[in-house]
Amino acid sequence: MKAGSEHSFQYSVVRMLRANGFLVIDTDVMDALKYLGSHNDRRRFSFISHHKNMGYTNGQSDLIVGNNGHFWALELKTATGKQSQDQKLFQVMCERRGLSYRIIRSFQDVDEFIKEVDKLGGPNENTIHKDLHSGSAC
Repeated sequence: MKAGSEHSFQYSVVRMLRANGFLVIDTDVMDALKYLGSHNDRRRFSFISHHKNMGYTNGQSDLIVGNNGHFWALELKTATGKQSQDQKLFQVMCERRGLSYRIIRSFQDVDEFIKEVDKLGGPNENTIHKDLHSGSAC
């Protein structure tokens, strides 16, 4: 993983969010294609077909994260990274459905996002673990 790359940034963001009690789901399934050989490889075609049939959408966000009773689609970009047209369309599809979508470009953005979510209150990893141990979890 190249230092300063979008993937390096994503790895660090995932660690930060998990350390703050977030459920983090990586949606970058197509990144696995780099492990499947040439473009003419039958496994590659099967992989793409399977994931498209299972709901993969061009431009989908890098992460789905949840905490305090809410979910967000997070698109991670470096400071100079730009959304593709497919990513812009996915953002519009989320927002038209009342779903939260956020572009994160820096560690400062991550810190601000975590603080904003903390203010929402609601169930989070800490309250869930407490409930599980006390026997009051649903």
